[in-house]
Amino acid sequence: MGAYAAQASSKCQACPARNTGPCRYASDAALSALAGASTTAVFPTGSTIVIQGDPITHVCVIQSGVVKLVNTTRDARHVVVGLLEAGGMIGSVIGAHSRFAYEAASRVCLCMIPRRTFMRVARERGEVAYRALELTQGQAEEVQEWLTLFSGRTVMQRLAGYLYALASRDLDRDLDSAQDCRAVRLNVPVPRGDLAAYLGTTRETLCRSFHQLLDMRVLERLERGGVLICDVAKLARIAADSGDELQILSNGHRTLTAEVTQRI
Repeated sequence: MGAYAAQASSKCQACPARNTGPCRYASDAALSALAGASTTAVFPTGSTIVIQGDPITHVCVIQSGVVKLVNTTRDARHVVVGLLEAGGMIGSVIGAHSRFAYEAASRVCLCMIPRRTFMRVARERGEVAYRALELTQGQAEEVQEWLTLFSGRTVMQRLAGYLYALASRDLDRDLDSAQDCRAVRLNVPVPRGDLAAYLGTTRETLCRSFHQLLDMRVLERLERGGVLICDVAKLARIAADSGDELQILSNGHRTLTAEVTQRI
């Protein structure tokens, strides 16, 4: 391997999304080609990364931060249909235009690869194409699941199910079968408005639901925006089994943490 290829490979090996993004299975040759054309960019909280309907010029890998997918309907409603974290991919490898808008829900660092370069490498290197397909399918399934999941459920059930799914992910087990489970601490880095939109409600209703969980001693505030789940079993009952259905979503939220108490 030449000096440049070695430098490019080293750049990719140091990437925090190396084992979760589209480069997960990439060979050294593929990494060299992608790294040679890539640049990094940082987007502050609240900024727009990709405008809905704009041409796709880059395939981006989220190195850190949380990106929200927003669909703007014809009647000008803004619907948050997903949250992407480190390893998530922005930019379709098939469509020429972006189906959704991508906005920074927190400070976001991206690895940006020209779409033409990514497509060329994907055609030449099957392992890159396969991983891109895995990510695209997984993200599409999460959006589909999210759009159909909460039909007929209250905001309290949605919030409880969401927190329950995150707690299950953090412990990597089914909390329903863990009678002796210790309290679980969570941290979530999305503003109150974004979390409310993600749960299909308003900030005021989300705030009331959160305080109800506090009053019921299901949750407890911690310093620096943390939240402690004190009664996992009760949280599961309130969720009305939505926590189990949320596993497909929590599997995608590997590092999601709720500073929800700080912002509510």
